[in-house]
Amino acid sequence: MALTALGVGLSAIGVGSSIFGSVAQSNAAKKAARQAKKDAKFIKKLGPKEAAEIIRQGSRLVGEQRVAFSGSGVDVTSGTPLDVMAEAIADSELNALRAIQTRNQEAKSIRRGGQAAASIGRSNAIGTILGGASQAVQTVGLFARGQ
Repeated sequence: MALTALGVGLSAIGVGSSIFGSVAQSNAAKKAARQAKKDAKFIKKLGPKEAAEIIRQGSRLVGEQRVAFSGSGVDVTSGTPLDVMAEAIADSELNALRAIQTRNQEAKSIRRGGQAAASIGRSNAIGTILGGASQAVQTVGLFARGQ
């Protein structure tokens, strides 16, 4: 009987330890999810900044092209020089949009990863608690039968 009581006590300690560990794991997962949300916000803010820099570089390129064409004595207001500069502007605008879209996708991926971590942490915590409760019931049942 004393050994059974010792078994119940040790089982209770084991269950308590498991519950404590699962709660700690769940809290760590929640913290990771919060950090992922912050990281996602930061990444998303980078898109417009990168886009602005791409547009600046495109404008600089068009200016350099205009100077080069003008220096060669070419009329920059029509024909091929105008087409070349228009294409450079269009390319920079497209690249700027791509930068924003890429950063938005990265942010979404980071957020989803954080949400998944939190969900897994909760599921693991619930599973551990239920498993510990089942073990405790079994141990108490054995104690009640005198085994």
